[in-house]
Amino acid sequence: MKKIINRILLFLIVPLIMSSCLTTESKVYNFVINYDGSGYGTIKFVNIVSQKDGDKDESEKDFKELINDYIEGNSFEEDNPNYKVISKRLYEEDNKLMGEVKFTFDNYEDIKFFKNKNCKCSSLYYYKSNTMETLAETDGEIIGNKSKLPIIQWKVKIKKKSPVKVFFKTIVEEDPTDDISLVYKYRKWKR
Repeated sequence: MKKIINRILLFLIVPLIMSSCLTTESKVYNFVINYDGSGYGTIKFVNIVSQKDGDKDESEKDFKELINDYIEGNSFEEDNPNYKVISKRLYEEDNKLMGEVKFTFDNYEDIKFFKNKNCKCSSLYYYKSNTMETLAETDGEIIGNKSKLPIIQWKVKIKKKSPVKVFFKTIVEEDPTDDISLVYKYRKWKR
């Protein structure tokens, strides 16, 4: 138990964030976890936007940061060293700029999942460490969402032949209407 608490505290200190002015409306997380603990995942960044700095439009600078540091650079990898990124892309959907990162991992513990190792029938848990994100939906059960330890539980057994699929969505920016959409910058960059 002490090991789990220490891991949770570590995840509180190292949240997944992009930048203070570059943000996204929501994130959709999908993971597939194999019997040996390895697996793969996808994070979809929905409606990537630039927040104004007072009245100042920082969208040009933020878009350059998105391209140079995250898409063509390795900032995401540096922020998430246990994710072995296999692809990153930007695309347009419903007039909004989306981002997608696909990755593999060696062990579910490396990406904030945990379970009781002494019980093969144990539920799978995920600790949502980024307090800047609000849990919106999941195919698991939310336990402690309003507490200091927001945890999602999936009552599943990890079996040899059938991997476990889990999903959750978080809200990052409650009301992005005052933010500047980066879809126009993306369209220009794509040409």
